[in-house]
Amino acid sequence: MSSPCIGICRIDDFSGMCEGCGRTMEEISGWPSASEAEKQTTLAIVDERIADGRHVPVSTETGKLEK
Repeated sequence: MSSPCIGICRIDDFSGMCEGCGRTMEEISGWPSASEAEKQTTLAIVDERIADGRHVPVSTETGKLEK
């Protein structure tokens, strides 16, 4: 499974999540050695963060928060 990184790698000081992909530093650093099941879990957690508003994706075109 490929990384969900979108090339906008900025960790938000308040949330501790990457503004681009929505993962924490721990999730990012653990991605290469994670099992497929662990990667699926991480992606599900990111989806939850988006759904409940804890992460607002950044546009890959503008580098700014999507509305």
